[in-house]
Amino acid sequence: MRKFKDMKQNLAVMVRPEEVEIPDDNPFEFDSLDRATGVQVLAHLINSTHGPGVFSVDAHWGNGKTTFLKMLHRFLANTRVPVVWFNAWESDYIADPLTAIVTELSDSLDKFASESDEGVKDKIANALRHAKGLIRTRMPQVVWSLLAKLPIAGSLAEGFSEFFDDSIVDERLEAYKQARDSMNSFKGALNDVTESLSTKEHQVNLVVMIDELDRCRPRYAVELLEVAQHLFSVDGVIFVMAVNRAELAHSVQALYGVHFDAQAYLGRFFDVDFRLPNPDRSGFIDKNLNSAGVSNYLERTRDRDKSLELDTLSSLLKVFLGENIVNLRTAARTIRHLGLIYAMLADDRLVLGTTTATLVILRSLDRDLYYQFVEGQISDADASDSIVELLGCNARNNYRRELATFDAWLIVCQQERDESTNSNSVNPVESPLEQRYEKVNGKDPNIPTGPETQYACKVLELLQAIKCDSGNYEGVKFKAVVERIELLSNDLCAQQRDP
Repeated sequence: MRKFKDMKQNLAVMVRPEEVEIPDDNPFEFDSLDRATGVQVLAHLINSTHGPGVFSVDAHWGNGKTTFLKMLHRFLANTRVPVVWFNAWESDYIADPLTAIVTELSDSLDKFASESDEGVKDKIANALRHAKGLIRTRMPQVVWSLLAKLPIAGSLAEGFSEFFDDSIVDERLEAYKQARDSMNSFKGALNDVTESLSTKEHQVNLVVMIDELDRCRPRYAVELLEVAQHLFSVDGVIFVMAVNRAELAHSVQALYGVHFDAQAYLGRFFDVDFRLPNPDRSGFIDKNLNSAGVSNYLERTRDRDKSLELDTLSSLLKVFLGENIVNLRTAARTIRHLGLIYAMLADDRLVLGTTTATLVILRSLDRDLYYQFVEGQISDADASDSIVELLGCNARNNYRRELATFDAWLIVCQQERDESTNSNSVNPVESPLEQRYEKVNGKDPNIPTGPETQYACKVLELLQAIKCDSGNYEGVKFKAVVERIELLSNDLCAQQRDP
């Protein structure tokens, strides 16, 4: 029974991508993006500076900020640095971000205190006590901020203003003084904690990591930045925030207007900007090919579909999904989409893998281009030229073999497309891309021989091999492949290119 379960597990396709496991003893054991160097560099920078300070870890959406931050969290914790983890997006339903931060601060410092001496424990307890007092003084502000969001807020304020006599004004002045004193008491108590963590020889910062800030409601995101800047501006406290700086700027402009200088405003909050370097995606793509079940499919069908092998598909995906045209999350989603389409087929059915992979890649890179090609509005040559332009001017020189393979598959796709739409036609529409390669391959005397000829020969050889293989079985071809892709269209329903 156990053997059967293991076999099913190996053949199953993960509907959601697996989160990267970060073991306590080795946070980089499953690092497929080679983030170890970046984590170690940033950790050294944090340990070599003295707070207060706010660091931003900047990268586009879906490019691995959360995993990077989790690795940094574990790496610092393993070196006895007190670290607080806070997911801003999971708590942006709370009116006051201070409440959420203090809750996470309390949980993390309680764990750290259990491993510390009594003096540190007492100072941590005192800091948390003052934090609760600070939250109490801020509660009237929270009530007013909630009232301000109501549609009748303006009329309420106008009506209440008639009852604001001197005694109420005095009460509000006194409330401000209490809030100011509570803030100072909290900052002083927190400073006592950070001082107790360090020695004359070794400076230790309290590190607060904030993830998913750019996904929060604009008002909550800005208020959280203000809390970090004003209430936690304490010696020995460093915030590390994972952000998409461009998206965060949009949140600021949503509050203050499109003409507001959001980048300059954000510059007031961030002291150090750390940009995630572009990773080598090779290992990342191989891992996703396995977890998406693509490897299992190719192993199951390799005797019947010689035109598609794992190394060929892997090299293609590493070109088309590995050049930062799409973000990492989209790359993983594209491979998972491919695996789910293969999983739709029973073992006795065979999808033409070349067609499927080509169309899924095309759809991932440019959804509009994909639909134009599928509907016969453009030719395979048009699609190829657009993809090369998307990859950049050096693509033809750097990825000659992969682009030759992709072109061959586009030729097959066009032929199958035209055969399916012109089933009564004896002579389907010829491929402009195939004609182009035939001209380069010595048939046009005006085209000199050279690398272009070798390139064309490679395409035509691949095309001939694919034609021979695809004629050996009755598989699921172009029309049925498109139908299966569209059954899962929500999986890639939006344009996924990075800005």
